[in-house]
Amino acid sequence: MAGINETPEKILSQREKIFQELRTRYPINGEKIKDVIEFGLPNNGGIRKLQKEFSNQSGPVSSPSDGEVEFDFSKEPNIKGLSPSLLNQYQASTKASFILDGLEVSDELWTELSKMIGLFNNLGSVFISFSDCKSFTGPKISHVLRSISNKQTLKELRLKFSNTELNPKYLPEIIAEMRQMTQLKSLDIDFKGCKKLEAHKLVDLVSFLRNRQLEELSLIFKGCVNIDDWFAIELLEGVKTNASLKVLTLGFSECPAITSNTLKALAQFGFQNLNILKLGFEQCPLIDNEGFGILFQRIKKIEQLSELILNFSYCFQLTDDSVNQLELFSRNMIEVNLIFSGCNKLTNKFVTNILYNLKAAKEVRLLNLNFSNCSNITLQSRLLTKMIPSFMPSLDSMYLNLSNCQSLDSVFLQNLSEVVNTLERLTTLNLNLSNCPKILNEHFELFSNCEGLIRLSFLNLNFSRSAKLTTSTVQQILNKLAGSNVLEEFDLNLEDCPNVAFNPREMPVFADEIKIKIYS
Repeated sequence: MAGINETPEKILSQREKIFQELRTRYPINGEKIKDVIEFGLPNNGGIRKLQKEFSNQSGPVSSPSDGEVEFDFSKEPNIKGLSPSLLNQYQASTKASFILDGLEVSDELWTELSKMIGLFNNLGSVFISFSDCKSFTGPKISHVLRSISNKQTLKELRLKFSNTELNPKYLPEIIAEMRQMTQLKSLDIDFKGCKKLEAHKLVDLVSFLRNRQLEELSLIFKGCVNIDDWFAIELLEGVKTNASLKVLTLGFSECPAITSNTLKALAQFGFQNLNILKLGFEQCPLIDNEGFGILFQRIKKIEQLSELILNFSYCFQLTDDSVNQLELFSRNMIEVNLIFSGCNKLTNKFVTNILYNLKAAKEVRLLNLNFSNCSNITLQSRLLTKMIPSFMPSLDSMYLNLSNCQSLDSVFLQNLSEVVNTLERLTTLNLNLSNCPKILNEHFELFSNCEGLIRLSFLNLNFSRSAKLTTSTVQQILNKLAGSNVLEEFDLNLEDCPNVAFNPREMPVFADEIKIKIYS
């Protein structure tokens, strides 16, 4: 990025508002941030960067809300430096997070951390992040978990081991401490990038999960190259004994030994009470149409399902035949996130079938479709202008990532303009058309005339690497939005657009409270 063109008091930092929103929706655990990183969801301008910027605004101790406390020692690893009075101030907290990301964890630090956790006598939720830690050993972790004084009343446990040298031989000790947490309702363990994990040494985790009566479960094995179908199927056997499960997150992305056998086993899952399902199988090259089709049909029958994330990016065997129009999604669906980036065999027929499956889901509020790097996707069908407004009249947020779709042209932009004009409740549009060479300047001009744009409160447009886009068309878009009475935030990415010479002094006048960020 060459830079950010700023006009005084117009281009404001978004981090405070974004994090306030994240904290409100996902207290302390940053679940939305994980969805961005693990499942490829839109990041509204870089949540990962914003998270880092936000965390650097204060010292190691913060209190997001009453009853919550967060200790981030990745910024200031001096646990002993915390005064007793400060610790006493938070001793009654019910939720606590301890961040040790990237530290060279000494014996002294492990000991001090254990002592600190032992001071809290009312914890219902604990999050400990060891991401990228060095000098990392299992016995130390089990000692830390042993220090949780009220294991029998703990309801939520989150452990992050991503990109560490976690040796699986220590897992039994860790699991033994977790077995004391008899009232646990929510468990989240992130093993992303733990390359030493071996399937046959994770049997203790499987046995631990049996009949635990969990309501929320998240297990991430992204990049654990030794994970295979045998373990995944065994794991599912343990998971499905939790009949009260309402939220399930499973991440097997970048596990090359995972095949469609895992998807078929997942399709046998009970799912009776499931409200939220998040599945990551990105870059699993052995997944084929049969397995995906069986799983997809099963998911559509989950009556209580309200939120869905499916990430099958770069599963190169998937074709249009993996989805049919025989069954429809539950009418309770509210958020749909479908990520198929890099699946080059998919065409418009696949997209049409996906949308048809949402015909009965009249209450969908958020639709996120990611077909970036899909060379055969054009979205030229007029069916799109009818299907989306007709099937999803309540839609208020639409995210479309079609970057590097080499066949996309003006017909899509014309269709999209009609959709935006028709969806009266739409308030958020996030559109990524980076490096779509067939979209010419006149096609962007058609989009700039879309009257529905002035009804949006949040607009994020990525037109980077658009060789034909011109300054005058950008000015038309800005002039259109300047007439909006409801716009709150606007992001426009113009990086590597050779025919755009953006001059901040020529910007139209926007209302003072509008947050604008333009990259050029």
